Formats: sequence, C-alpha cells, structure tokens
Amino acid sequence: MKQRCSSFYLFSTFILLACFAGCAERPEPASKEKPIPQPIAQTAPETTTAQETHTTPSTITGSFEELVWADEFDGSEVNREEWIFETGAGGWGNNELQNYTNGDNVEVSNGTLKITARQEKPGNDIGNFTSTRMRTKSSWKYGRIEISAKIPANTGNGVWPAIWMLSDTFPDIPWPKCGEIDIMEYVSWSEDNVHFTVHSEANNHMKGNHLNSGAISHPTIDEAFHTYGFSWTPDRIEFFIDDPSVVQYSVDRPDSANQDNWPFDSPFFLILNIAVGGSWGGEKGIEESAFPSTMEIDFVRIYGLNPDN
Repeated sequence: MKQRCSSFYLFSTFILLACFAGCAERPEPASKEKPIPQPIAQTAPETTTAQETHTTPSTITGSFEELVWADEFDGSEVNREEWIFETGAGGWGNNELQNYTNGDNVEVSNGTLKITARQEKPGNDIGNFTSTRMRTKSSWKYGRIEISAKIPANTGNGVWPAIWMLSDTFPDIPWPKCGEIDIMEYVSWSEDNVHFTVHSEANNHMKGNHLNSGAISHPTIDEAFHTYGFSWTPDRIEFFIDDPSVVQYSVDRPDSANQDNWPFDSPFFLILNIAVGGSWGGEKGIEESAFPSTMEIDFVRIYGLNPDN
C-alpha cells in the first residue's frame, strides 16, 4: 500500500509540473494601443455596425477629380502659412518619449519633406528624444486624401511614424468623440507592416474595439515611396495603398449614425509625425540603433468629392 501511494504521488507531481511548464510557454497577447492627443474617458454608447473589407474593388460612387489642396515640397523649407508645428514633450497621451520641436527635426530638400526622430541623450527617459509633429492649418470634409511616403528604414525597435487626421471639432469635442482617421501607422518592431484605423466614441483602442485593418504586409515600405490614402464619402471610408480602386480596408456608415459612432461628417486636418516609444511603439523596447530615423513625404494631395447625379 505504501509503495502504490508513493508511485501515485510521484506520477501526479510529474503531471502538474508538465502542465505548469506548458502554460509558461504561452506568450501574452500583445496590446495595440494607438496614438491619441491626451485621451479623456467617456461613457460607452452602442458600438457601430461598420463593416470591413480587405483587397476588394471600390464601391464608392462619385469622382475625385478636383485637386483642392496640395503640397509637393518643392521648396527649401516648410510652408508655415500651411503647416503648424505642434511642440512639447509630456507623453502625448500614450507614454511617448519624444519632445516635438518647432521645426528643428524637419527638412525640405530635393523635392521631399524629411521628418527625423533623434536620440539626443543616452537612456530612454522622456525628452531624451526629439522629433516633429506637424499639422495642416486647413481641414477638409469628404474627398480623397493621398500622401506619398517612404517609411523609415528599420534599424531597431521603438519608432512609431504615422499619417493621420483629427476632426477640427477637437478639443471642443474631446477625443475620441471627435473622431480620428489613421491613414498609415507603422511600428518598427513589426517590420514591413502598416495599419489603417478609425476611432470614435463607440469604437476606440481604449475600449479594445477600434476598427482596424490589422497588419497589412507591404515589404517595400522603407525602400520606395508608396501612396497611402483613403476615399471618403458621407456613407463610406475606403483605405488603399497606391491604387484607389483596390480597397485594403473599409468602414461603412451605420444605419443609425450619430456623433458617437460616425463622427466623420465634419472637416478633418492632417497630421504627420514620428513618435518614439509609447504604449504601442515601445511595446518591444527602444533600441539606440533605431536613431536617427527619417520618414520622407513626397507629396500631400487632397481631391474634392464630386457625387454622381
């Protein structure tokens, strides 16, 4: 009897240890928080019924023929009549580390805008890095927005460039109720992948239900310029890379649209920036080898929507 009990005890102990070892090998799911301007907690309305699609033909009716605004970056400096530099450190709502400067981290030459994030001091403390965040003075409602960009070469983790839009109702209507459209986001720890996202009061990353394309593989993003954009009508938003007729991701207007689930009926302005670290960009750490890190913009073009009659 003692022998059988000892054998059973040893066998049970072996099974428990094997189970613990197997569980320890399972990785924790990665969080994917997104860049926001100082988020403010909101009550939770019903979520949108927006639909998403991947690499499908465009279904938008109407044309985008009239060029209503553009910057080709053909000069020797940023046109401050058209752009505003948003400056300062402080985390920017996502525990980011960069200090945004008033033009010190941007250059216009050879027909492109160059935004460069630099490490100014050793260590990963806030303010040890500098970068640029610039936004248009103009804003637009509906149309096709196209930005030709080359993503920074991937030499290390911790870089988070983005091309995105925010409603000009902000800050009178706080984020996320004001609405946000992310035309292109990239984190250097996820090489050769870009993301499209929309945020609203009903659907946003703080609730974990933001409307997001997921990682879209595009192996030449840091080797060549590609056009990132979206076509925007009162009823639909379609994201694309290079070819507007091939939809990478789309969101449809809900049947019962309101400010909470469809804040996309007001003008939006454009933002270009490179963040450092943060809740998503710094998820895999920050490496000194990543700096300096430069995103190049060849052009920004905004086309008006001409609905079919």
